Amino acid sequence: MTNWTWGIYLTQTGEFRGTVQVSDCSWASMLTGQGRGSHTFPLTNNGRDSDWWQESSKGNKFTLVQRWGDYVAYAGVLGVPEYDRDTRTLKIDSVELRAAYMDARMLFGVFSYTPGDDALSVASKSLSGAAHDVLERSTTSYWGSFWELPIDLPSDGSGSFSADWGMDERLTLEDHLSQIEAAGCEVFFRPYLDDDNYLRWQTIVESKVTVGPSVAEVDLDAPDCPVHGLKVRKDYTRQLTGILGFGKGGTDAAGYGYSPGDGAAEVSVRDTWVSFPDLTGDRLEGAVEALDYLNYPIEQWSFGASVWPDGPGWTAPGRQIDFTVAGDEFIPDGTYEKRVVSVRGDAGTHVRVEVQDAA
Repeated sequence: MTNWTWGIYLTQTGEFRGTVQVSDCSWASMLTGQGRGSHTFPLTNNGRDSDWWQESSKGNKFTLVQRWGDYVAYAGVLGVPEYDRDTRTLKIDSVELRAAYMDARMLFGVFSYTPGDDALSVASKSLSGAAHDVLERSTTSYWGSFWELPIDLPSDGSGSFSADWGMDERLTLEDHLSQIEAAGCEVFFRPYLDDDNYLRWQTIVESKVTVGPSVAEVDLDAPDCPVHGLKVRKDYTRQLTGILGFGKGGTDAAGYGYSPGDGAAEVSVRDTWVSFPDLTGDRLEGAVEALDYLNYPIEQWSFGASVWPDGPGWTAPGRQIDFTVAGDEFIPDGTYEKRVVSVRGDAGTHVRVEVQDAA
């Protein structure tokens, strides 16, 4: 027995439509907002007629929420329903909000397009402030009520980020968010249910997203340790000793060279070039310097975790987990501060988690 429940919500308003039963499912929630799910619903003897299911399975209009108690582990915008008449089941594939909507929306409607006009200009903003302005323009009633999504805007504020985005650049909302992230942050949309049982998404903009309410502590040698099957993977394939960045104008324009530091001093030269085709000047330089992490191998831990009886909240994307290790044959003794970058599960009491360094 688990405490999982499932519900259907209107994507545009977050309004609750109804509880549903699931016979099989798989889901993944990611810091990048690219997680996916697949849920199968038995249609016999559930008190719902064909009209209800025809309406409630409409893609983009509705979002499926899988939660444990009050904690939303996965919220997926419906995308591909498939009915199996032999088994009288409906399987629906879904994707997280960022994957579903951000690349399918510009900052203006198609009838507002005027070559040479600004889509949006931001001046001397913090990265959170820049994301605030982008989302305010594209997910609120600025253009009308049909643009609204139940997203909590991040905090506004001043800083060093400035940009003039033209309509003729034909950028999507995802393009704008990616440019802001390239300046040295992450943008995460955390789903939750408010006090009135409406689905909403909190926007978190940080250099490395972390979520509370507290740090989870795991002693890998404790007899009641909930972690099993831990694997430590180090990826050296992307390690670089120098980066030459090109922006607008491609290789015909001046490039910006940057050496990440001494993390790769033990290896022979691995200098290469990268492209940020929408950036110039300080924003290009900032995006190249934000690749500093490629100076070192990317280390990722993955493991299975039992979430019974307290639930999967401690494995949420962005949650910090401090691991204590002693006497291991490969991992040196110490405490390792990690944060969750993705979590996968089904309808059971175990999840699969991937973590990277929190700092």
